Amino acid sequence: MNCNKCGSDKIIPDLRITDHAHGNVEKNLSIYIQKTDHIFFNKLEQGELIAQICCGCGGVELTINNTDGLWEAYKKSKE
Repeated sequence: MNCNKCGSDKIIPDLRITDHAHGNVEKNLSIYIQKTDHIFFNKLEQGELIAQICCGCGGVELTINNTDGLWEAYKKSKE
């Protein structure tokens, strides 16, 4: 695996981006898409952000997991 910016192979993959919230509780940063249109008890589809760092140039690339679930939730939200 090589960096898209500089071509270096000094890559650290699959890193979670974590927020230390109130009480120092760790929570991975995520994107949510609403799956239902209920006023109460909405269901959400979640995808966590994943980082890849190049130690050659300092570039950071973000990806997200659960792309299929997010896509389906997005399509449903547009109906």
